[in-house]
Amino acid sequence: MAHLVCTNSEDHALYQKLCDRDMLRLGWFKVKDSEKKSHGSDDVTIAMFKNTLEEELSKLSKELDCKSYRCKPLRRVRIIKPDGGERPIGIACIRDRVIQAACLTLLEPIFEPTFSRYSFAFRPRRSAHQALALAKSLIAEDRKWAVIADIKGCFDNINHDLLLDLVSTQVKDPAVINLIKHWLTADVLDFRDILPILVGVPQGESLSPLLANIYLTPLDRHFEELGLSFVRYADDSAIFTKSEDEAKKALCDMEQFLFDKLKLQLKPSKTNYVLIDDGFDFLGFTITQENLAIRHQKIESIKQVLVKNIKNLGEAGSTLQQNMTSMTRINAIIRGIRNYFSMPDEKRIAGQMRSLDEYVEQAANFYLPVKLRDDPVWISYSWLFDTIVFLQIFHTCFGRRRLIGIEYNIFFIGSAIFFHKHSSLLNLNYTTASVDS
Repeated sequence: MAHLVCTNSEDHALYQKLCDRDMLRLGWFKVKDSEKKSHGSDDVTIAMFKNTLEEELSKLSKELDCKSYRCKPLRRVRIIKPDGGERPIGIACIRDRVIQAACLTLLEPIFEPTFSRYSFAFRPRRSAHQALALAKSLIAEDRKWAVIADIKGCFDNINHDLLLDLVSTQVKDPAVINLIKHWLTADVLDFRDILPILVGVPQGESLSPLLANIYLTPLDRHFEELGLSFVRYADDSAIFTKSEDEAKKALCDMEQFLFDKLKLQLKPSKTNYVLIDDGFDFLGFTITQENLAIRHQKIESIKQVLVKNIKNLGEAGSTLQQNMTSMTRINAIIRGIRNYFSMPDEKRIAGQMRSLDEYVEQAANFYLPVKLRDDPVWISYSWLFDTIVFLQIFHTCFGRRRLIGIEYNIFFIGSAIFFHKHSSLLNLNYTTASVDS
């Protein structure tokens, strides 16, 4: 376990702010809404930490102030990726998450102005939809070729010394630098073995996305100096050029810069340059010169997840509580899909959402008993496409004001049921329905 190095050569103003109990409480507010049963290597859950919150915050404040704070080993879990590989996640203890979240609150305003305007991931008030909008805008400027690049194991291969040097350009408080170094070199508890972290930023920690953006900012600046038109979302980048030769050169420049300056490599299976008219995949979408659509593979994986959960809902002998849990899960999945993929002005996506709604209905007719299909709980489930139209009706009836409590629920569920049963009577133009932003 790495130890903190104490130094008094510079002002510790930023670190002193982190030691404040009120700042740590802000960190707690960011952490408390995460998965309730989640825990680190000490088995302390969110609920357990909350029971002794003031005592824990006081203890953390004193440890930080006395420079005696040591983070506990991360708990290693592995998530299966769609391609069959594994993504290792390091889960910190609640106490360490609180301090990291508080540190993020202090560091984010310092680094945010230094980031490129062409970077969109893990940043406040920025989203994948904005990245896609910029990509479409760049394509519309008569660019014919796209370089699609994915950095191989980006989080896992970040060089600690380079990262700390980049952090030090903006953060002059050595105590904060030492603290970040301490987190970077924390041990990992993996199947009862305690392993040191020698390279990389643990995925799963609240500070990791910010650190990754800090590390990749030199790449953004390099692209800007070369005059390239690009969009970066975390470790996924798209560069748009007017010729094939420019695309080849851009890919070569990127590969060389990553290797020489950042000690990173591109993932060959997800890196290429293509003619935009032939279409390319970026952030879960397929993009062409004229259209934007959800990737076919993503549609199929969505169908598999929905069918699996509908089957669970229709299992014989399920209790009311189990049915409600399954229904909550289905609604959460659909809302997540809708929030990420819904783009009302895109006709192909609107059609795909409508098809997914029909697929859900077909799966329900096949796997759910009649009694459950007629239950209001199922009838009023979240739809993928129709909700966009409901929101249009909502804004037409009530303007942009927000309804609260039961007033909203009655309107939304009532209109949802009516529209679902009588959609042909409304004669709406689905493909052009849009939500006023």
